[in-house]
Amino acid sequence: METSSAIPSLKLCKADWPSFSCEAKEQLGCSIPRISLDEFSEKIIAIASNNIPKSKFCVQRHNTVWFNDTCKEAIKKRKKALKKAKSLPSSDNIQQYKIIRGHTRKTIKSTGRQSWQNFVSSINSRTPIKKVWNMINKIYGKRSPTEIKHLQVGDKEVTTVTDIADTLAESFSEISSNKHYSSKFQSHQAYAERQNLKFNSHNTETYNIPFCIDELLDAFSNSKDSAVGQMIITIRC
Repeated sequence: METSSAIPSLKLCKADWPSFSCEAKEQLGCSIPRISLDEFSEKIIAIASNNIPKSKFCVQRHNTVWFNDTCKEAIKKRKKALKKAKSLPSSDNIQQYKIIRGHTRKTIKSTGRQSWQNFVSSINSRTPIKKVWNMINKIYGKRSPTEIKHLQVGDKEVTTVTDIADTLAESFSEISSNKHYSSKFQSHQAYAERQNLKFNSHNTETYNIPFCIDELLDAFSNSKDSAVGQMIITIRC
């Protein structure tokens, strides 16, 4: 099976936000002279590394093309027997684990061998060499780097970033177009949009008053993104 390294991620739910806040105020508070954006980013990353734990380094396994449900079930039984042998290390449990481990190895080897035999028997003089090597790589679990996929619009392939953005915008515009609504709704919409809005404001209404820091903290504390909000507010203060 092919393996690839997974990038560790930050565990925001286990972060030490009080310590993060203290360090952020000391190094990035209002009393600190202005610094460059690069230096600001470096300090934020360093503070986060000190106070926010990361997930453990893990290896992701990619199964080969012949790795079927039989192999998965055999490995599942082997893990179950190993767990039982570790929790109750009796001679019977250890012996049972060794038997299941041998059966699992035999299953995996025979499945891989059968897949290779089936592949070899399907090759003939007209088989393209590229197809042969692609199948060999799949059998051994080797994968080529993922290619960047482009948009296919009819018979035309959209490749540039600008064209892709324009194509997506046109698609979203088409989906949300008025023509998908009923004629009754379109008629009401046209009538409503012709009406003049009567709204006078001096910008003194309560909803135009700027938020204070306590209101922002209270809002973020009641949301799912409270940790991120606290971090942003701390930095801005």
